[in-house]
Amino acid sequence: MTGSSESNLTPGEPDPFLHLHKMSTTAGLGSGDYVAINGTAVVCLLLGAASAFVLFDSHIFLLFPFFGLLTGILSWSQISKSNGTQTGREVAAIGLLLSVGFGGYAGAMGVYNTVRNHSDEQQVVSQVRKLGDLLKAENYTDAYALFDSQFRKHISKADFETGWRRMSASPLLGSVQSIDWNQLLEFSVDPVTENRLASGQMLFKLRPVEPLRINMILRNEEGGWLIDQIPQIFSTEPPAAPKSKFIGPPKPTS
Repeated sequence: MTGSSESNLTPGEPDPFLHLHKMSTTAGLGSGDYVAINGTAVVCLLLGAASAFVLFDSHIFLLFPFFGLLTGILSWSQISKSNGTQTGREVAAIGLLLSVGFGGYAGAMGVYNTVRNHSDEQQVVSQVRKLGDLLKAENYTDAYALFDSQFRKHISKADFETGWRRMSASPLLGSVQSIDWNQLLEFSVDPVTENRLASGQMLFKLRPVEPLRINMILRNEEGGWLIDQIPQIFSTEPPAAPKSKFIGPPKPTS
């Protein structure tokens, strides 16, 4: 036995240790070793599922797809940098798809509703102004035609005309000169008939008093907007008396 450190390799045989630098940095992970699921990917999946709340049409729920998108991108980056010690790309991908899908749907519906409301708004304002012009001209027949079937069920044409004439003769109110809106309308859906409704305060310019703010509700009936209620002037609630009647607008404050 000698003290020589020479190997027992035969001449010309390559040294196997020269190839150690080519081994994978994850060589310590065998096929049975545990690989953790990225926690951020799980959060992304939960946020993606919670994004379904945007269907309830509340802006606050848009936070779910927003943060779902952020956590999805973050988890994908973390997994890529984990050097194979983390998994969960599929989980993050599902979360991202849910967040993008529900968030995109909410965005598309928002744009659609904005365009539709703008179109409906123009039609409502046109009807309101037209009513003012007809009342000023004392054309009560055409003015009555601007009201929907629900209104006409409770208020007859004779009561309608009598009501406006009585208001015009009042020294405190006077005749209608014009009706305009106050730049605010709220749209909703009638839970019974499923018709779209528009409500807001309209500016009734009377002679000789200052404009009065009077509530009006309009209904989209058979593809067109008609006036449904002017509750401060005409009562359409089921009355104790035999029929509904003209109640008059609120008195102007001094």
